[in-house]
Amino acid sequence: MVLTEEAIHMMKENDPSTFCTIEFYEYELQTTPIVKGGPRVDYNFTSQYIVRVDDFFLHYLQKETSTIELHQAIGTDYETRAACQLSFRDLIDKQSSRIHGSARLLCTNSSNVGMTFGTVEYWVRLIVPVEEAFRQYKQKAKALGYYATNLKVSNIIKDKQ
Repeated sequence: MVLTEEAIHMMKENDPSTFCTIEFYEYELQTTPIVKGGPRVDYNFTSQYIVRVDDFFLHYLQKETSTIELHQAIGTDYETRAACQLSFRDLIDKQSSRIHGSARLLCTNSSNVGMTFGTVEYWVRLIVPVEEAFRQYKQKAKALGYYATNLKVSNIIKDKQ
């Protein structure tokens, strides 16, 4: 993670103690260790989940996002400083078992909401072979789209009669 100069200034420390929380699907919140790191922080954290690849999970990957929040540890307390949303849509769209990217952390402080606080780099890897599940899910979604379109056309024709 790389924090901006403004972020370091807002935290009022040159070497702030920070940690992140990660929300994913229907699982409990995961927390990184607390790390001192200045503007460049390496949490070296892996979060693993045992998932059931079903339509609900595939819908989540395609349509929903996961939240990462950055917190500053202050004594025995903490303040939430920034957050970002991770999308996993590329796993389905590219039918890939791995994605890598970076996301902008946006300030959550009411007076600076939306200010870029830094960037977080992430990697996602699915260990199970899910290509067939992705293919079937995309076919089903496409078929449901055709069905919805045909239903609308059918209703319009009925209304005109």
